[in-house]
Amino acid sequence: MITPGFRAQDQLFIPGPAFLLAEQDRYRLFARTVMPLLIEARPALAKAYCADDGRPPVDPALLLGVTLLQFWECIPDRQAVECLRYHVGWCYAVGQTFGAALFHPTTLVHFRQRLIQQQQSAIAFATVLKGLESSGLLPRQRKERIDSTQVLALLSHMSRLECCRQTLALALKELVRILTESTRPAWWPVLWERYVESRFDFRAEPKVLAEKFQQTGQDGAQVLAWLKGLSPAPQGRKVRLLARVWGEEFEWVPATEAAKPSTAQPPKWVTAPLTSTAATAPSAVEPIAPAVVPPPSIGALSAETTPGSAGTTFPVSQELTTAAPALSPSTSLVPPNAAQPTATPDALPPTAIPALVLRPKTTAPAGAVHNPYEPEAQWAAKGVGRHKKEAVGYKVQVGESLDDTPLAAGEPTRQFITAIPTQPAIASDEAGLELVAAERLAMGQEPPLARYVDAAYISGEKLAQAAAEGRPLIGPAQPAPRIGQRFTTEDFQVSIAQRQAVCPAALTSSQCSRLEVQATGKVNFRFEWSYHCADCPLRRQCCGSDQKHRTLLVGQYHDLLQSRRQEQKTEAFRLECRKRNALEGTQSELVRAHGLRHARYRGWLKVRLQNYMIGAACNAKRWIRRLQWKHQQQRCVPASATAA
Repeated sequence: MITPGFRAQDQLFIPGPAFLLAEQDRYRLFARTVMPLLIEARPALAKAYCADDGRPPVDPALLLGVTLLQFWECIPDRQAVECLRYHVGWCYAVGQTFGAALFHPTTLVHFRQRLIQQQQSAIAFATVLKGLESSGLLPRQRKERIDSTQVLALLSHMSRLECCRQTLALALKELVRILTESTRPAWWPVLWERYVESRFDFRAEPKVLAEKFQQTGQDGAQVLAWLKGLSPAPQGRKVRLLARVWGEEFEWVPATEAAKPSTAQPPKWVTAPLTSTAATAPSAVEPIAPAVVPPPSIGALSAETTPGSAGTTFPVSQELTTAAPALSPSTSLVPPNAAQPTATPDALPPTAIPALVLRPKTTAPAGAVHNPYEPEAQWAAKGVGRHKKEAVGYKVQVGESLDDTPLAAGEPTRQFITAIPTQPAIASDEAGLELVAAERLAMGQEPPLARYVDAAYISGEKLAQAAAEGRPLIGPAQPAPRIGQRFTTEDFQVSIAQRQAVCPAALTSSQCSRLEVQATGKVNFRFEWSYHCADCPLRRQCCGSDQKHRTLLVGQYHDLLQSRRQEQKTEAFRLECRKRNALEGTQSELVRAHGLRHARYRGWLKVRLQNYMIGAACNAKRWIRRLQWKHQQQRCVPASATAA
């Protein structure tokens, strides 16, 4: 309950031990600069509470201040309440009377959940950012630099077999709470004992793991087929997750194809072999008869989408809920021995319809579930060779202001975090650039004068968009793909406006075709040298052994990309790009001092709130350090200068 009227916290006055804090103590400065801004946000926070439910009041501005200090110090909920109990600085910072009765640590958990439900995850970050702009430390029109980093999800490593078994166990536990015993099928006790009550040794031999993987797929498909026959069909979260995981891990193939051994190598994170055992199933695995008619789709069991699914983007101003993505219309996981229509097509006799068996896929698709307890976390890799880094979690884009003025000796940074949105781990940095722009617009910030990025953000489309807006996008472009020692696109002089290209042998293209992809609307241009390549002395460096002549496919904004590749070879451009490098230190600060690398909570919404709080805490810390440095500079002013 939020009680109306004047509150003691508004005075930010604590009798007694306040004299223990120095004038420029960081907690005293927090109470003077940051806490009043959080108190002004109290009306927005009060919308998440009921005004007359009779519960003892806990000021949401107080909880927001404690949460901000908690992420500043990088401590858990229980320790944050202990600091509020015994730490004079914490009490003074948030306006809490020293020694007064405190709330339970779980109140902070419920407070964060209220922020998520009311779509106020970024309220602390936006409030501190507006305070910086009002104080003059952060100009509204500024340059910015952007880079991304990984956030490791709060989960344990699971093989594909363990993930499927745990998903099936969670679905069975959910169904046992909503279905009566009379409605359960005869095979229910067998699956319950196999996946809920028993523990499987995942250190078994590869052959045993492969057999168990096949059996798990058959059991899960049997459960999904049975659920489809119920009216109404259960639509619980774990049931939808079961449909999603089985659509990602298994597929129906003809029996003749399933009997062939697979030669593909599984990913490193798969501990269970993916060889099919449909042809010769051991006695430990219950055999299932092959299907005669392709089974129907089970899209009704998974009619919702989730932020963790492949190809899904996260909006800035809308809080999402966890659900399973819908399977494609062609996906079918009903087991072959389930009840099927006996009618067959008139055009084909029953013997002409191929028998189908369920087989694990060779590899899981992008965005697949790796742990059913955290289905939104995704696997992603960055870099190549020895620099390659793999992780399961999320990606966060960090935007920081850029001031070109050199710092004085001992002066703290003048840069502040301006954007910190969270996106799926498999999302591209180009999509992250759009997410940063959308977040800036939602918070009422003006577009930056220029953006400094690395090569992952540069493309012809982005350069054309930046040129149209008149806001430079500064960063190196990635080199063109190279096949052996053959000439790449960079070795050709292309002019989209004139519809011609010149090869390394100084020969002009003989043909130009405009190609438009109807699905995406993307426009490409294909240049050909149809009669120039036969007697060309550079043919071996330009054409492949199976090519009659050289062709070149480029995008409609290739001129801009080509110009950037030429510009980035100059020394002036290299010096300009160095202004982005300091953002690596900012990311290191966020990781080491505030725990940005590891997620504290499970679920994209909670990780998103965590990142916003980390950004707000970092800005508050830098703000206070600037105030402390200015106060120290004033004390060091000579007396003669003061008299003058």
